[in-house]
Amino acid sequence: MIAAIVFSLPRLLIIGALQADQFVMNPFTGTWEIVSSPHFDRDYLQREGTPYVRLRQRQGRIEGEYQFGPQRGHLDGRPDGEERIIFSFEGMDADELVNGAGTAAVQQQRLVLTLMCHFGDDFTLEGQKIPPFPRENRVDDG
Repeated sequence: MIAAIVFSLPRLLIIGALQADQFVMNPFTGTWEIVSSPHFDRDYLQREGTPYVRLRQRQGRIEGEYQFGPQRGHLDGRPDGEERIIFSFEGMDADELVNGAGTAAVQQQRLVLTLMCHFGDDFTLEGQKIPPFPRENRVDDG
């Protein structure tokens, strides 16, 4: 069964088609390089490599992973309307366990991600989408 799905965000129109096990791409999915934060300088963000958030849609959920500075972890969430997702996250900050809740929104083609650590601080990160490589330029793993 095929169904056309259309939803919009300000200045963005996404049209997709669903077939049995396929899902509509949404503005959150993909890999986002974290480019700034009011809480961390660039040196901190890049301490252990290029900082990123990678998001993918699985059925009605959004899941993914993140890394910035010495922090890395996984997140699991769902859309909260058309313009925001809410999620829980769990990971490590150096060798300390961190977890909590967060939100993400796409504003002016940037991902604005807020992490609210359980019994800890809140952090805001801004990301810029990294375009996927064209299929013909990808390395085949096997």
